[in-house]
Amino acid sequence: MTSNLYFLAMIFLASLTEYFGDASFKSYARLGSRGYLASGVIFYIILILFLIHILSFSNVLQMNIQWDALSVILESLLAYLILGEVLSEPSQYIGFTLIVLGLITMNLGKSSYQ
Repeated sequence: MTSNLYFLAMIFLASLTEYFGDASFKSYARLGSRGYLASGVIFYIILILFLIHILSFSNVLQMNIQWDALSVILESLLAYLILGEVLSEPSQYIGFTLIVLGLITMNLGKSSYQ
């Protein structure tokens, strides 16, 4: 039996890995350095390994919903803090808040992998 905390830690690490891959691809797209392309590919290979590990004790539905939500939250916060990116409309901040509430709601009660 896998704990909910372990599941969320793995989802967090997968999301963090995805952020570094995305940031590398952004740098490659803007600067053209193949080193950024290579690091982006490496981070995405690591991401695939995280997802395979998570699927060894979870199901696709549970993993995908929580990974997508946590990834949006974590990558958005890091893009704001590290890359200086911002949203342009108040409605976008409302959508972000709904994603946070959705992630909290997904973790109420018994998980499907317990």
